[in-house]
Amino acid sequence: MEVGIHYENRYELFQFLISDYGFQVTKELHRPQMAGSFMVVLTGAPFMLLYTYDRGFFDVEISSHSDKDSVYSLSYIEDLIYNPEKINAREVTSNAERLTGTNKFLKQDFDKIVGLMDEKHYPDTKQKLDEGLRKQFFLRNPGARG
Repeated sequence: MEVGIHYENRYELFQFLISDYGFQVTKELHRPQMAGSFMVVLTGAPFMLLYTYDRGFFDVEISSHSDKDSVYSLSYIEDLIYNPEKINAREVTSNAERLTGTNKFLKQDFDKIVGLMDEKHYPDTKQKLDEGLRKQFFLRNPGARG
């Protein structure tokens, strides 16, 4: 089902998380004057998710309860599981593709995501993500200094 990314139908984007995994909406922000931008924070026992739509760009971000200040695109977690040598290397061309892929990944690999984000494993997950993102940055920007 194709779902438009609009504040009015935001629950269609993540209803399965509420129904199937017990997540709750804990915060919402809507800025209609800014091209319909919005953010919805979902909190569940394993982690928090932020569904954001800002200036025409849709993303889902994830945060561990043990480190709420560090927020990563959920696609980085997918890369960590399936392609750890190329975290943030792929190009996703459309919001619809990003939404479909992200929700499919959440449903298919929920237990793996929980394992990476739990309090015990999160420090290692964070270290691997940060190293992978740094590596990709320097591959894209070879003149940058570390």
